[in-house]
Amino acid sequence: MIKKTKKQYVLSSSKLEMNDMSCFDFCGGYLYVDAELRLQQERDKKARNYLLVDNAFCTDVYPKQVAEDIRNFEGDSLLDLSKNWTGRWLLIRGNELITDATGLMSAFYWTRGNEWIISSSLALLAEVLGYPIKDSVQTSGLDWHLLPRTIMPNVNALFCTQQLRFTNKLEVLPIERFVDKRSLTTEDKIAQVTGRLIVALKNIEKYSGRKILIALTAGKDSRLVLASALSAKVDFSTYTMEHPKMQRADRKLPGKMAKKFGFPWTFIKMKAQSKERSDEYLQFNGGNSKGADIIFYSSGQPQQLPEDTIVIRSGIFEAGQQYGRRTMGSTMETLREGFFKYYKTSLKADGQKEAFEKWERNAKKYPIPFIDLRDRFYIEQRVNGWVSAIEQALTINDFDSIQIANCQELISLLLAATDDEREDNTLAYRMIEALVPELLKYPVNKQSAIDKINIIRRAIVKRLFR
Repeated sequence: MIKKTKKQYVLSSSKLEMNDMSCFDFCGGYLYVDAELRLQQERDKKARNYLLVDNAFCTDVYPKQVAEDIRNFEGDSLLDLSKNWTGRWLLIRGNELITDATGLMSAFYWTRGNEWIISSSLALLAEVLGYPIKDSVQTSGLDWHLLPRTIMPNVNALFCTQQLRFTNKLEVLPIERFVDKRSLTTEDKIAQVTGRLIVALKNIEKYSGRKILIALTAGKDSRLVLASALSAKVDFSTYTMEHPKMQRADRKLPGKMAKKFGFPWTFIKMKAQSKERSDEYLQFNGGNSKGADIIFYSSGQPQQLPEDTIVIRSGIFEAGQQYGRRTMGSTMETLREGFFKYYKTSLKADGQKEAFEKWERNAKKYPIPFIDLRDRFYIEQRVNGWVSAIEQALTINDFDSIQIANCQELISLLLAATDDEREDNTLAYRMIEALVPELLKYPVNKQSAIDKINIIRRAIVKRLFR
């Protein structure tokens, strides 16, 4: 039986009965942390106390641990302190709280007067509050609940461009998370991104206490992580999980690359899907994540990964690519038009339209001039909402999971990509070329004739039975 507290935290204005979790008194609240969640306590040069929850690794210098950054810190901004960290983490100093660069360590919060509770888990928060969870996200279309709303009434989610301050009451404050790097040349962006990826992987190998395992497909982004690992000369293995809709290239190419470059690769086949495992997965994440990973879990695939590993995933590089541009314009009005057209069916779900409008008002009130609105939507919704829900759900497993691009400075570099650098994913390919050019000899996400036929067949079946 999986505990809902597994790898989760709860921060509350008052004491709670959380028998499975360790309790720490902190400025204005009580922090409860599961035994499987990493917790570091450090003091900076001004003798200020910090609590760092879960995994963070430096991307600027090797060898270096984040504890060194904290001990040597004399500034005031938590963003300056943590700008070079990748991973999934929560940082608390005094009465201030920030999440990692894109909010993968979710901060769901409930408040009433001077009472407040914050947690990484909707399921756990519902249990503490005594709320029944009646809804769940969809399996297609808009398959996450648009922030700041959640599927749970009266519970919101923190944007990565916000921080929490807790004193007599809980305050949500805007922060200037990312930095304008548009003046950099393409060569500078390539050098800085690839350099940070290499340093991150070396620090993960040295300090995580786990073996590196890379999720590998035929796509460009996992290939960039692979190229970085090969360049860093770290010890790693790779895997690919079977999926009912996976392309033929995902089945074949990783094995070919593994044979060529001499690294281990495992293809993990689906077992019979279990409703019991599926229900367990949804109960653990409170119905906040479905998608491919519930299929993997119910098919018994993540359970086959070694417990002593840290899985490196490649899901945020789209920040410098084409996500928003495929469906939306470049102004709030055209973004709105494209969004409502693309997600018109999904927006009929309770609260989704209202949540989008609340995000829209927040973006207008606190503009970030150098970030394209389409990119802001990607960061604050697709990553801060969808990817973070996946990452929280994955904590049901014994291995750790890291989105390697989840670093404030690295995301800033990706957001600075020009239209020309995004077109045909030029920047992404040039980064791979700068690291291991031989990897580009293998086609990226090339569809076979069978793949195309299967896509057409699924579209026909969906139309007939919707």
